[in-house]
Amino acid sequence: MFEIDYCIIFTIYYKYALAYFSLALALILMKFIRKLLRPIVPKAFVPHAFRGWVWGVTFCESLSLCRREPFLPLPRLRFKVSGNPQKRQYLAVGQQIKDDLQTALKPTGKRLYDFKNILDFGCGCGRTLIWLRNKPDDCRLFGSDTDGELIDWCQKHLDFVECRVNPPLPPTDYPDDKFDLIFLISVFTHLDEEYQRQWLAELNRIAQPSGIVLISVHGPTVARQKLPPDLQRTLAERGALFYADSFWKLYFSEYYQTSFHTPEYIKNTWSQYFDVIDYVEQGINNWHDLVVLKKVC
Repeated sequence: MFEIDYCIIFTIYYKYALAYFSLALALILMKFIRKLLRPIVPKAFVPHAFRGWVWGVTFCESLSLCRREPFLPLPRLRFKVSGNPQKRQYLAVGQQIKDDLQTALKPTGKRLYDFKNILDFGCGCGRTLIWLRNKPDDCRLFGSDTDGELIDWCQKHLDFVECRVNPPLPPTDYPDDKFDLIFLISVFTHLDEEYQRQWLAELNRIAQPSGIVLISVHGPTVARQKLPPDLQRTLAERGALFYADSFWKLYFSEYYQTSFHTPEYIKNTWSQYFDVIDYVEQGINNWHDLVVLKKVC
């Protein structure tokens, strides 16, 4: 008669539990010592530290007895999208963004699935799009990104989305008046003013008449927490600020760093391309501000 060896089972689960506990402890310690080490640790070491973090998450997930979610990319890709490889954080933020977009549409009188052609511009590996997969049949989803690796993953795993690579600067190969809803999350938070102007013009071209465009930005709340006082004054004077910090320089091109805006700048400048319907402070994940735009017929 078959007998269960409980010692073996206990040993296996003990190893899994120990691995997860070690990772959790490392993450907690990282939060406490990050600020302490930043001034003294050479910048060249930082990418290695993050690679170790990603490897640790990958290793622990490989030990899991649970089935991998079908729409969940590997930790390396999750880190590439959000700067955090954690599964729970990736999924939670994507779902929150979807809910925040729905809330932001209230002034337009429409809900997400009232739109028939929806573009996630800067979709990464579909962090938000996976929460729209239960769409009605007459609603089509599109995604685009400059990162070919992320789009390749989407094309292989997200069969409910039509994805393609877009260039760093316009034009895209989408036809005129294609989309009735376009949203950009954490895109204009990283582009300088000239790139933003060119993309605003392109978004106007591919949006349908009366189409809605939702764009997240770093507003006053983020600026107060992230910028030193002298740069906060510069932002207040100019209305827009493009800031290349030491962290982003390690990973991204010079044109893709960190941008900040004031609500007044957006209302005065972006109105050259769209009607500014609303400006929602901390409208995305209680962090980014969200701008609601409408294409003039």
